[in-house]
Amino acid sequence: MKLETFILQFSLYIILHATNFPDETAKVSFILSYLKGSLLDWFQTDLINGSVTWLQDTQLFLNKLQCLFSS
Repeated sequence: MKLETFILQFSLYIILHATNFPDETAKVSFILSYLKGSLLDWFQTDLINGSVTWLQDTQLFLNKLQCLFSS
């Protein structure tokens, strides 16, 4: 339930401040900047390894986040 609230809050913020997010990478980077702990560690490892297809696709990023959070 907390993840759904997290996603809703960021979705609303991004909608209300759309001019601050010119592309998908800006949206994902903004959300990513609020992650902590093991979730941040996973995405950081993925970034270091160069496997970042989710960086340019908000929905793909959120799907990955949901998969990791539910694990």
